[in-house]
Amino acid sequence: MVPSLGLLHRPTTAAVCLAALLGALSGCSSPDAGSASAAHPTGRRLVVGLYDSKGANGPLHLDLANASEPELVEVYSQRRSNATLKLLPDEYMQAMVDHLDTLAFADLSSAGDPPPDSAAVRGWVCVDEGGTRRTFVVPAEGATAKQLQAFVDMKLAISQLYNHVAGLQHVSNPQGAAIFRDKQQ
Repeated sequence: MVPSLGLLHRPTTAAVCLAALLGALSGCSSPDAGSASAAHPTGRRLVVGLYDSKGANGPLHLDLANASEPELVEVYSQRRSNATLKLLPDEYMQAMVDHLDTLAFADLSSAGDPPPDSAAVRGWVCVDEGGTRRTFVVPAEGATAKQLQAFVDMKLAISQLYNHVAGLQHVSNPQGAAIFRDKQQ
């Protein structure tokens, strides 16, 4: 039987999975866990992307990136047409990449960029480490049970973390503080 791509096909709940992921992430921030930060130096690009063609409200695209990456530190300071990118501390991003590897990302991915959105693609997970990209692509037709299960597990891990990270937005306000004084009167 091919596993469902929904979250209800497993006896574990989203809360249990989130608790496990957050526990793993918090363990990486302890003083004894220097290996995560050593594996990924501060300021080096680390981006995890997720695309799911069958999202609940249409295609889903999420991006998480490390907050110290020089090209992204100003991301919340400018207007963006697509605000799906959220920034996380470097150690959390490294923990996410390490967690994806426990979900078979390293085995199922190959070097290269994600494919363009099309009917032939069910979804993908991409990790960009310092400009080197690896992508796990799930075809719309003919995906194996292992591929489908890994995609569900990766999607759950990424989306649970993504949903619990604050997403800031740029606000254009040429009036400055005067906007509040005008509203008070």
